[in-house]
Amino acid sequence: MTLNQEDSFVIYRKPFEKKINLIQGQWICEDQLTNSSNKSFVFTTFNGKLFKISGKNKFVTNSILITNNKTNQNYSTGFSSYCKSVQIALDFIQNGLFDKIIISRIIKHKHNIENLYKLFNAYAKKYDHGLVYMLNHPYEGLWVGVSPELLISNNKTNFYKTESLAGSQKWKKNIKWNQKEIDEQDYVSKHIIKCINKHGKLLSKSELRTKKAGNLAHLNTLFNFNINNNINHFLNELHPTPAIAGTPREIVLTKIKEIEDHNRELYCGYIGELDNNKTELYVNLRCAKVYKNSLNLYVGGGITNKSEIDKEYEETEIKSQTLLSVIKNL
Repeated sequence: MTLNQEDSFVIYRKPFEKKINLIQGQWICEDQLTNSSNKSFVFTTFNGKLFKISGKNKFVTNSILITNNKTNQNYSTGFSSYCKSVQIALDFIQNGLFDKIIISRIIKHKHNIENLYKLFNAYAKKYDHGLVYMLNHPYEGLWVGVSPELLISNNKTNFYKTESLAGSQKWKKNIKWNQKEIDEQDYVSKHIIKCINKHGKLLSKSELRTKKAGNLAHLNTLFNFNINNNINHFLNELHPTPAIAGTPREIVLTKIKEIEDHNRELYCGYIGELDNNKTELYVNLRCAKVYKNSLNLYVGGGITNKSEIDKEYEETEIKSQTLLSVIKNL
């Protein structure tokens, strides 16, 4: 089988599973999530455009040839540019405009991978903990990623699940979390609880724990809950969370557009699978837009009044290694 930049498809492998799913069809732009009898896959852009592809689900058992002839006109966000953006964000925080904001950057990286399926396959083999995907939309482009962060899921049981995932360190034994990282994660947890209380009922909340995600560690809390109304009403208030935007949300979404010199596109939207019996959506975190001989890797960090500019840049470099460490070995 051969797929290229003109085809509409998604290939994905869910966390801790072995089967690789392939759906080919047509991406349809929708106003809200809608279930269907066939298994579907959805993605959103950061600014909220929702696309769904439905079709016959196949399991990939042999290698696929995936090519892309589109060239990359973007550029990397370098040290000085990123630090300037972080300083602007810190000035806003010190003036009391908001408490936390996520500032992202693009890292442009060259590659010589002829069959891009090898990239997907390498991520699937290395990262069993996340949703690994490669999708192509004729307009939005070819994307690959690994997401460790569950946005929302349910199945035939009577409750939903989500998680608060924030604060980042390079994985090591005996991790100690500082107050800045604890505060970052607490913003997310409070936001989730507020959304649950408005639209349903909280059933249980786990203790704060450390979660390993590839080469990174994050602070993590799990939530089980019910929803009283349509899932779309809940999702519209839940996403984007303070983990990928900041708080208060309305203000930081405006300021992100002012401060960042790039369009986030699919970065920090959500992705995942749904059908009549199940919804399983993840935040599109560790991801890259792929071109013929290069890719644009998207990474970001949470800026608060306790942020140190150099350390924020270093954190984005560490996060980039989730994807780059694999590419360098192909």
